[in-house]
Amino acid sequence: PGIVTGASIAPNAVGPAAILDNSIAATDIGTNAVGLTEINALQVQTRVSGICAPGLSMRAIAQNGAVTCDAGGTNAWRLLGNAGTNPLSHFLGTTDNQPLNMRVNNQRVLRLEPNAISPNVIGGNAANFVNLGVRGATISGGGVPSGDTDPVFFDGGPNWVTDAYGTIAGGYNNQAGDSAGTVTDRSFSTVGGGRLNTASGNNSTVAGGYYNTASGDASTVAGGRENTAEGDFSTVAGGRENMASGLASFTAGSFANAIHSNSFVWNGWTSGTASSLRPNSVQLHGENGLSIESCARRADGGGTCWVLIGPALGHAISTSTGARLTTGGVWTNNSDKHRKTAFAPIDPQQVLAKVVALPVTTWQYKAEAETVRHLGPMAQDFHAAFQLGADDKTIATLDTAGVALAAIQGLNRKLEKENATLKAKSAKLEAKSAKLEAENTEIKARLTALEKQTATHARTQTRLEVLEARFEPLFQARAGE
Repeated sequence: PGIVTGASIAPNAVGPAAILDNSIAATDIGTNAVGLTEINALQVQTRVSGICAPGLSMRAIAQNGAVTCDAGGTNAWRLLGNAGTNPLSHFLGTTDNQPLNMRVNNQRVLRLEPNAISPNVIGGNAANFVNLGVRGATISGGGVPSGDTDPVFFDGGPNWVTDAYGTIAGGYNNQAGDSAGTVTDRSFSTVGGGRLNTASGNNSTVAGGYYNTASGDASTVAGGRENTAEGDFSTVAGGRENMASGLASFTAGSFANAIHSNSFVWNGWTSGTASSLRPNSVQLHGENGLSIESCARRADGGGTCWVLIGPALGHAISTSTGARLTTGGVWTNNSDKHRKTAFAPIDPQQVLAKVVALPVTTWQYKAEAETVRHLGPMAQDFHAAFQLGADDKTIATLDTAGVALAAIQGLNRKLEKENATLKAKSAKLEAKSAKLEAENTEIKARLTALEKQTATHARTQTRLEVLEARFEPLFQARAGE
């Protein structure tokens, strides 16, 4: 023991090749036999001897075992949170131009893709993706691999943003953008959720539902099924199998087609299609009637509600007040006594006088064609004469009918008065006529008597003339003697 010392061995004479593996055991080396002079300090790490206080992180270990601690953990993100951070210089992420993936249960749930202008945020299933070159895209969640990979639902697929600044909030198999042309020609499209929805127009939106498409610029499908907003600025409010293809057109219900610009089509028929007929038009179709309610409420809770009801309920238009338009085209006002109050009598003859003085002309509405004319009073003149209605701009049909009836009553009274006067005059005339008739009868009798006397006188005259003729010769003979 001890016969061979370090001095007996030339430097570097014994190398790894001269020592058999595992030939030197701990028992072959005496205590303190190998010191610092026998060890190359550049090749051996001294055992760590330093420690960091609780709450501090160990940033570096020196060769001699000493450690460098980060006070407060400023360069490490702790499970229980950090203090003293600087948002201008501290961050969680990467400094190279590579996406950052976050996993849960070793499955990717969030992918952050770098972009110098605006990064892409891709959440949800790892199958969700954004086209190469797209910036500012967002997929909040949802999505499944293609195929029926969900055990309950079908038509599965990933969510996919194809154009810049597109957004998909959730659901699956949804698409924002058209996946054609450039990545900026169908930008800012949005799908809220649902499945198999596509927002492929600039600034277009599909809020939800399934099999819906918003392909027009700034077009919208609120939901429902198999709806298409094809025209720019068009809207499908919901329902199923509706088409809004006209500029700024609007559809709702089922099987409604707004094919003209600024057309509005709502279809309540489940067995037929309703289509717009012209631009700037509104069409409402109801299989079992159409109701539109508008209520004006008072402070006491009362009020009036107007309800329009279709012909299936017996009237073309009906209101909760009782007024209605019949299917034959006749407007019928409500005039139920039990719905009225504050009754006051009128003077029909005064109404008649006002009607006589009321200016009545023929005229045409400015909004109508020049060939269409009307006849009637002005609302201002009518209101000034009768003080009826809510204002001096309109005339209620019931008021005109009431004025006409009152005027007829006034005219009737006037005629009755005149008839009474005429009857009195007629009685006087009849009395005079009877007197004259009696006098005439007497005159006739006297004339008859005179006629008889005249006839008698005539006969006498004739006889005298005969006698004269007979006696004339005698008179002449005697005269000669």
